[in-house]
Amino acid sequence: MNLTLTARMEKNKSLAHAGYLIGALLFVIPLCDALMRVWPMQFGNQNWRFQIVGGLSSITLVPLVGLLVGLVAAGYAGNERARRSIGVFCFALVAVLVILAALFVADYFRLRASFQPRFQQAAMIASTTAVIKFVATIVVLALFGLAGLDRAGFRRA
Repeated sequence: MNLTLTARMEKNKSLAHAGYLIGALLFVIPLCDALMRVWPMQFGNQNWRFQIVGGLSSITLVPLVGLLVGLVAAGYAGNERARRSIGVFCFALVAVLVILAALFVADYFRLRASFQPRFQQAAMIASTTAVIKFVATIVVLALFGLAGLDRAGFRRA
């Protein structure tokens, strides 16, 4: 590493720390807000689980922006440990969301007979939309994970 790059990375550490903090806040706050609305947890209740996981699909954009801010801050400061940690965390989230999406689909098929006939089409459309959002979120998280674990780091032009 040449001296100029090292000096630039040292200079950018405080900016990177601010980026990590903002990224963490963007990730955590929407999830905590959602958690407070559904407290107490009722994992054994299919209806509750179906509503919560469906609602979770609607709040993923801001946490994704938080992860992006963290990745960019790590890349900007040249902090490979933070970048790799975010990458591993993103892949862990992929696993969690794949499981949640599968449970959501299973709950939908178990519950759809209980929907009133006039609401069955709306429930199917809403459930399909939620699954599409989950798939998009999983793809973005996988891309973030790959970016975080890329040995070459962020390419500098």
